[in-house]
Amino acid sequence: MAAFLRAAILLGIASVASVLTGSILATPVLAWLNYRAPDGPYFPAPLVSLILSVPMTVTLLPFHVGLNFVRRRRKPLSLRGAAVAGALSGLIAGILLTFLLFCDTPRSPFAFPCMAVLGAVQGAVLFGCASLLGGLFGTNGAR
Repeated sequence: MAAFLRAAILLGIASVASVLTGSILATPVLAWLNYRAPDGPYFPAPLVSLILSVPMTVTLLPFHVGLNFVRRRRKPLSLRGAAVAGALSGLIAGILLTFLLFCDTPRSPFAFPCMAVLGAVQGAVLFGCASLLGGLFGTNGAR
């Protein structure tokens, strides 16, 4: 039970770091898009970036849980390996979330690459932070 509680705390801290990073990364881009919009901004950029980064972190959750199972069975990943695995799973999550949010017709040609980059950055932060915190909590952390 203690190991499960440690893993849940680790996942929560890493998820908060991922949401904050995604919000900080997306806010200037959305503010610029609001500034360039001919009809004016409808919603503040920080709110929209939060609305984009929270589902991205939730989409990354199954990948993170799967990596924790692999980490328990074998030796832990290095920090670089965790960041690469996070970026790849974030890329997949970004592509999936783009298709879920925009269905078949994205309004902007930049929606697909922007969501993919946002997912890759958030995934790298999520997995890297979890790998670093794993050493602090006494679980299999970064080497």
